[in-house]
Amino acid sequence: MPDTTKTRKMSPKGFLAKMNTKAANSAVAFIQQYREFLTTGEVASATSPIIAKVDAGELLPTPAMQEIGYAVMTHIIQSDAVKMDAKLNGEGGGGRVSKPKNWVATVYDENGVIQTRINAKGEVEDLIKGFDMGQDADRWAMRRLYEGASDWYAEVNHSFIPNVGSRIERSDAIAFIDKKPKGPAIHQKGKSTKSLGFGPGKVGQTRVTFSHG
Repeated sequence: MPDTTKTRKMSPKGFLAKMNTKAANSAVAFIQQYREFLTTGEVASATSPIIAKVDAGELLPTPAMQEIGYAVMTHIIQSDAVKMDAKLNGEGGGGRVSKPKNWVATVYDENGVIQTRINAKGEVEDLIKGFDMGQDADRWAMRRLYEGASDWYAEVNHSFIPNVGSRIERSDAIAFIDKKPKGPAIHQKGKSTKSLGFGPGKVGQTRVTFSHG
């Protein structure tokens, strides 16, 4: 039986340390031992989808361990970055630190340059935004594409799981918002982008999650 008392108190950094011990030699046993931490703990939003794929037989335990390690490491890096940003901006007085978003939507032009818009405050902002839910990221990206130029497209990528995301063409966004059904949307692999601040890499596995809600 897994030691649930220890797994409840496990930290992401402590979990990574465990992954480098002999206990991790058996992927099946290791995942089972720390299942509660991976599905209900601090990193659950990043690791529970991986565990679900293992349970469904879509992913073998050994490659799952690699994805879990990557997801936990990414969570640590992003959490540390949020804490540092809060500290630099005088917001680190013991308050609760905002949680990194699961999905990131970014709008590019045909040259791979991140696009901008004027916000409600009259400021120029990059068209990059994080979301907890993939459906919300899709809808935000489609609204920006609908308002934008003909050569724009968007990429929606998972923040923790590599190669999970989708590319949205402007024509798809127009069809969705105008409620004019068309043929199946074709999601292509993303191309290299010119870096302007944060920009996701190439899109591998396609995640089609258009919501009509």
